[in-house]
Amino acid sequence: MTLLFVVELKGGLANRLRALWSAHAFALRYRRAVVVLWPLTAELATPNGQLFNLVSPVRLITVNPSRPLQRLALRLSRWLFSSFRLGLNRPVDPGEAWGRPLRFAPLWMPFQWIQTCAEFEDCGDQPAPFHPLPSIQRLSTARLAQARHTNAPLVGVHIRRGDHRHAIANSTTSAFLTAMHERLIASPTTHFLLCTDDPLEVGPLRAEFGERLFASPPACLDRSHPQAGIDAFVEFLTLAGCDAILGSLQSSFSLLAARIGSVPISIVVPPDGKVVS
Repeated sequence: MTLLFVVELKGGLANRLRALWSAHAFALRYRRAVVVLWPLTAELATPNGQLFNLVSPVRLITVNPSRPLQRLALRLSRWLFSSFRLGLNRPVDPGEAWGRPLRFAPLWMPFQWIQTCAEFEDCGDQPAPFHPLPSIQRLSTARLAQARHTNAPLVGVHIRRGDHRHAIANSTTSAFLTAMHERLIASPTTHFLLCTDDPLEVGPLRAEFGERLFASPPACLDRSHPQAGIDAFVEFLTLAGCDAILGSLQSSFSLLAARIGSVPISIVVPPDGKVVS
């Protein structure tokens, strides 16, 4: 019988948060010991302790692979616990279940280890196990207060760029402009809050919507710097606090923010509906 499950998180902030949420749901549902590793990488270099408090039976450990001893310990642990060389475990793919009999390892194996950025276990109605630090929550609350000049609807606009080729190809600036104008037609008092990892997106939207648009780009966009993760988490919580979200295609940041905030989301794609793969 498997006694210990180890989940090594991959990807950026939102990818990790949804996988962590899954690990929490898994631990509660199957009553198994679960250890989650939070590695500091070029995609996210911020320790989890600088972002949130965890309320979960899961044990969360920050690992810094740039430190020789921690890198060695991580490699040895992978080899011992996952038995990758025997081919008994596999990194989980998006949408694939994990932890059920014979999925990744035979029942006689005492340990299982996966590397994932996916939601591998249905979280259902489980509340998020991560609670933002008070300092981060205050920053997010202040930003929302700045954006809400009136009681008018506030729509969060998340334009994902960086290395996200699906969002770049499909959730274009012109497609966002079209979607935002449609919101104004439906509700003329609507205001917008822009969240983006590309400051160049601010200009076109500001020129189009003027004071209806609130934008405060993150101070740090270098993912390899710890401050970037803090800024991203503030943006994430601010987006989740809007009344609705216009999100980017295949962006976990957009989707998870909508889930956390329990707000409706519309994914922006080309007006003709033809999505580029």
